[in-house]
Amino acid sequence: MDLDLVHLLVDIVDSGSLSGAASRRGVTRSQISKSLAKLESQAGAQLLRRSTRQLELTGQGALLYEHGVRILRELEAAKEGIDDLSGSIRGHIRVSVPWGLGDVLLGQVLLDFLARHPRVTIDVSFSNRVQDLIAAEVDVALRITSTPPLDSVARDLGPVDWHLYASPKLLASAKSIHHPNDLANLAFLSIPTPNRRCVLNLQRGSEEVRIELNPHLQSQHFMFLVQAAVQGIGFGAFASYMAEGEVAAGRLVRLLPDWTIDGFGGHLYAITTANQLLPRATRALLDHLRDQFQSLDLSMLRDQTPRDISEGC
Repeated sequence: MDLDLVHLLVDIVDSGSLSGAASRRGVTRSQISKSLAKLESQAGAQLLRRSTRQLELTGQGALLYEHGVRILRELEAAKEGIDDLSGSIRGHIRVSVPWGLGDVLLGQVLLDFLARHPRVTIDVSFSNRVQDLIAAEVDVALRITSTPPLDSVARDLGPVDWHLYASPKLLASAKSIHHPNDLANLAFLSIPTPNRRCVLNLQRGSEEVRIELNPHLQSQHFMFLVQAAVQGIGFGAFASYMAEGEVAAGRLVRLLPDWTIDGFGGHLYAITTANQLLPRATRALLDHLRDQFQSLDLSMLRDQTPRDISEGC
């Protein structure tokens, strides 16, 4: 039986569709379908039941898939053993990082990793959404969230603090801000939300306040919003590592410091797919991320905030 065709079956199952496997392999869906038919001919059995909505493994297909995964893992282990003998790590990693943290810190962390492991190649994409890693063809996703996906493996890299920030220029022309209700008349800066409506939940001790705002400016790019806040366009809710550099420089002021904001991601996670043996290069990257963030306090990052927002666009 052709091992590459068995690998194809694993790709189809892992990606969830013939189209997903085609995208992963850089070929057409028709080619994937023909190769699957060839594998079923070699196996002498139907391996997948196809419908308009999903693919389902037959009993024979499930058996071959399990053996295929095991064989591919053994081959990967053999490759890693060869690399161990040569003392180097090689491989390709697809990484997704969030806007903001990617600008401020993660970019340099990844560049340091590449400098340490020159035989590793990396594709980096920017996204704030927690998504299906297999469908998105991502090996490692760095995400700021309070609820990492249950069907994935999430490694906690550290807490992330969020606060409200505005420029002295904006505050000079506004009424004093002593309570969350005082924010209603200020322009708000936010990431895109349904129907351009945003709700802020704030808490101080036993007191909880919920305010609804119509964002004046929305963007997926947090550092763009930070610069808008610096220029007095409005106030925003930012992770402290994004804005504390501007606070230290006197360009931003933290609003309502005795109030906490609920509903924003509380931790940075490195997320990978479950039930898959991670290649050595991916494991090395995860170790590198863990080591780097163990020595950092994300809430105290200041002077690394980029001044030119075009660098992250």
